[in-house]
Amino acid sequence: IQWKSVAPVGISKNRALPLKHLGRSDFFYRIGFNQKQVESFLDVPESQMWGLLEKAFSIVDGRWSNPISRFWHMLSSDVLGLLTLPLFVADAPLRESGIVHNATRIRDRWISAQNSTEIKERAELLADMFYDSRHSYELVRLVRAALDQQPVAYTVSGYSPVFGRIWERGNSELHFDDIATRAQREIDFDRVGARTSNEGADSQVQGLVAQVYGPTRVALSFALAQEPKAIFLELYERGFWDWLPFQSTKKANVLVYNNGWFKAGSNLMILDALELETPWREISSKIQPDTAYRLRLATNLTGLSWGPAVDATFETP
Repeated sequence: IQWKSVAPVGISKNRALPLKHLGRSDFFYRIGFNQKQVESFLDVPESQMWGLLEKAFSIVDGRWSNPISRFWHMLSSDVLGLLTLPLFVADAPLRESGIVHNATRIRDRWISAQNSTEIKERAELLADMFYDSRHSYELVRLVRAALDQQPVAYTVSGYSPVFGRIWERGNSELHFDDIATRAQREIDFDRVGARTSNEGADSQVQGLVAQVYGPTRVALSFALAQEPKAIFLELYERGFWDWLPFQSTKKANVLVYNNGWFKAGSNLMILDALELETPWREISSKIQPDTAYRLRLATNLTGLSWGPAVDATFETP
């Protein structure tokens, strides 16, 4: 597996270097697998393929493994594809549109290569499986998931006017949860559902329930394994479009640092539109009568790593 990029590059989050343009930069890496490892990838049981594809595409555990859930996800992504057809014509489709069809095509090619008995034909079918420029990143993640903790040989080279030329080769161990995956998880900390790693397991929010006590007053109850440093809240207004894989009706969000508000164990938070002294007033002030809402909550234990977000829905009278 190899990857190459030749493009102007900028750094925005690396504290080791100032925020600046790196000029024209060239990066290349290659990971080598032996025949036994390739055969191990090809011989993954069909029963495990959807689970590995969920990991590769960062899909909530079980969403594709369950045929009914997979069908509804396919339907919603198809609707999104129709809504964004101009982007497809411009060769810039959204990643989410048609994602289940693309994953199904990858799985079908994977099974075809698995069922072949000729080595040359298997190699050709495997090459056909990986000939997918739109989801090349997910295909690399698929291999990493299937061959997690396998020893591999690697080669890395690169050039930039800032740090000059680098070249390195050697042996390492393949890990699905690599630095890029962890960084993306920090960027997508408000994504609902299971993560691809156990990191942040203690940040799980358990039993989130919204109980309505009036037209503008709601009580949130939830349990935490540990006392958090902060929580993140988002409020959406629900409508007929709520089943689509995106939401365009966000009402508010707020980051609340824990100054004694939250603890390990059971917690209760009152959202009242008339109460303007709470640190979550940006959320509570948006609650209106006769409206359906979806509220999202995530916690942070370390100041850096967020646990998965969870949802609760409610409707005011």
